[in-house]
Amino acid sequence: ARLDVLTPREQEILALVAEGWSNAVIAERLKITKRAVERHIHSIFSKLDLGEPEISGRVKATLLYLAAEAGQV
Repeated sequence: ARLDVLTPREQEILALVAEGWSNAVIAERLKITKRAVERHIHSIFSKLDLGEPEISGRVKATLLYLAAEAGQV
């Protein structure tokens, strides 16, 4: 339930990140600005403590999402 700290919108964006969509495509699909997507992603990374620079935050967030979907988190 590590993802429970995320808002429903952040969970929605994380799901799209996990599918491999770019910020621009996510913004278009959700009818929000690219900057709003960037703010949500920054919030996701902060809430999930994904700040380590040597590993991509997007990759780590995706792995957490997939683990949660598989019932492993």
